[in-house]
Amino acid sequence: MADHRNYFDLLGLPIDYKIDQSRLELNFKKLQKQFHPDRYATATAAEQRLAMQMATLINTAYETLNSPVKRGLYLLELKGLKQEDRTLKSDPDFLFEQMAWREKLSAASSIRQMEDLLEKTDLNLEDFEQQFYQRYKACEFNDAQQVIDKLQFVVKFRSELLARLSTMKNS
Repeated sequence: MADHRNYFDLLGLPIDYKIDQSRLELNFKKLQKQFHPDRYATATAAEQRLAMQMATLINTAYETLNSPVKRGLYLLELKGLKQEDRTLKSDPDFLFEQMAWREKLSAASSIRQMEDLLEKTDLNLEDFEQQFYQRYKACEFNDAQQVIDKLQFVVKFRSELLARLSTMKNS
């Protein structure tokens, strides 16, 4: 079982924010199959333990690289910017925008309004992902960190919006 320097190496991807999603899926499934604990049922206890550790590592790597936020945070960590060392800077404009989004979510009373809000949220998500990518590529890691914080909010907001939309559709 090989030693891998990082999740990108483990899953056979170049270290970058933009990844080939189909290649990620394919490589994940190959590794998952290769190190599945059931394949080691008759192996020694040490081999079983190593297979379990590899399976866990593979799953963690996949979850990290499959999520735009987790992938961005991981890239920043690889550049030496640990999450616990990060300092959050308040962006008054973005805070105001967050409040406005929350108000729109609270006020939305129809599926159409919710779908419109989802569409706008998705555009913001794409915008923040692009901003992160540009700042990361320019080695502006502190600025990239600020964008990731915004991206985290948008992802969480989108999740809440989808849950509420699902509830509306099922009512």
